[in-house]
Amino acid sequence: MSDKPSTSSEFAQLYAGSQGRLFAFICSLVGNQDAANEILQETNLVMWEKRDEFEIGTNFTAWSFRIARYQVMAMRRKSSRDRLTFSQKALDAMAEEVAAFSDKHEERMDAMANCLDQLPKAQSELIRRRYRNNESPSEIAAQVKRSANVINVQLHRIRAALLDCIERRLNRAEGGGA
Repeated sequence: MSDKPSTSSEFAQLYAGSQGRLFAFICSLVGNQDAANEILQETNLVMWEKRDEFEIGTNFTAWSFRIARYQVMAMRRKSSRDRLTFSQKALDAMAEEVAAFSDKHEERMDAMANCLDQLPKAQSELIRRRYRNNESPSEIAAQVKRSANVINVQLHRIRAALLDCIERRLNRAEGGGA
């Protein structure tokens, strides 16, 4: 890896930020959290050893998933006597499906964050209270001196508007216009 601190820092941020998704990806392939934890550790070692090969600005998730996939294959070779292992074809299909889902999930999360930023302040505050602070509609209603039904209707309308915004953004990103 380059001696430039910014490059090291960027890699470290990508590395640290990938752990949850990487674990979920591995777990989806092996179906066992203990095995997934072990493979995650092996994957982390390989990623760290190969950090010089990663080019900042390219797809870190794809790079880390590829390394993880090889680690899963290595684990499968070691435990090939176990009757409950997936065929290589099934493993490849699952890996592709999870990677595609992961990419789409990230796109949806980005679209949602952007749409949340566009909400008027009162709506944003209501969403924050309901989902970030985990306040029930009844609790919010009591504090703002409105009925729980009014709060539920407002939340329903905000969620519908957010869904519409998210779908428009995703369609635009896919080149669907609108």
